[in-house]
Amino acid sequence: MKSLLSLSLSLSLLTISCTPAAGALSQLKQALSPAVDPLGMSVTYKRNFERLPASGQVSEANLPWSDSNWPSKFAGIANRWALNGEEQLTESHFEYDLKTFEQLSRMDISALQKLSPAEKFDIYAGRYDYPTVKSEWERNRPDADDSESLEHGWASAALNFGEPSAIQVVNEDGVEIEFTASDIKALLSYYQGQLAYARTVLLGEHCRVEFDRFSAKACKETNAGAFHLVLTNELGLKSQGFVMDNKVEGETHNYPVHGYSSVIEKDNLLPLPNATAGTVREVEVRTTVTYSNVTEPSQDATNGSPLHSDKTVTYHYLIELDARGLVIGGSWLDQEKPDFMWRQDRPAFEKEFSKLGKLYESAIAK
Repeated sequence: MKSLLSLSLSLSLLTISCTPAAGALSQLKQALSPAVDPLGMSVTYKRNFERLPASGQVSEANLPWSDSNWPSKFAGIANRWALNGEEQLTESHFEYDLKTFEQLSRMDISALQKLSPAEKFDIYAGRYDYPTVKSEWERNRPDADDSESLEHGWASAALNFGEPSAIQVVNEDGVEIEFTASDIKALLSYYQGQLAYARTVLLGEHCRVEFDRFSAKACKETNAGAFHLVLTNELGLKSQGFVMDNKVEGETHNYPVHGYSSVIEKDNLLPLPNATAGTVREVEVRTTVTYSNVTEPSQDATNGSPLHSDKTVTYHYLIELDARGLVIGGSWLDQEKPDFMWRQDRPAFEKEFSKLGKLYESAIAK
């Protein structure tokens, strides 16, 4: 999947080493090295296991929205997704006829509704040379792999921006345009994922994440103890979501996590011989994580409706505790495990995309 995340950015807050402590006898038993302990990156992180919430979630107002991941093989946000089935079959997603101002001024709003999110934004900005559309045609290709999309941008934007509603606006030349909820979501996903600079923090060492390239194969698995600390601190204590690739195997998929619930299955387990140095107690935990899922684009907002889609994944793991009850390591008990977790700040709307900021503010004011 193409991505704009970059590990050249300083990794903070969620960055935890996946390298076993010196002397550890098992590759599964992994200590939280003091040099990269999350507490050293964020003094607000709590590590005492007894004080970590067994469940947590974002507020209803901050629920990350479902939407398309805008696949590259359908031209990303240059996809005229509102065309009916027959129209979709007869028109290419790439190199379609772009309307002049004169043509637009003679079109009724129902015809304009069928244009792509990129077209609508260019028209709203008075750019009848369509730079956003052409940029999307260059960035994407019809033979792209199914995994290539704006999923990373969608997952992060869905966490950072409240869900927009459909709105009608008039550009400076008097052209009236209707932006559906998904049109605005597409633009937010595109801006967050492809254009804007925003601080990025990551959990999962040795992930090679570069501009326009992403390789999950270069990632080592997330430490189970670190995973539990992120869940309980971010969602349990801060009610703040994050993005997660929920499986180590297979293609990379980014989803916005918004809830979890943990159950202690066994407690006060004596540490195994290969446990992290300093472990005096192990706890067996089963945790179910809930995240928003990809859906088809829609005219209206989806949160609180049957159009919103959630999925869950359950993880089974051991947590290692020291004599003070602090989480110092952990290990996975089955093959289901997350690959990596990350969060990106909400970007400011700059330059020509200041107009997107105005659109978004109008769309959430309804």
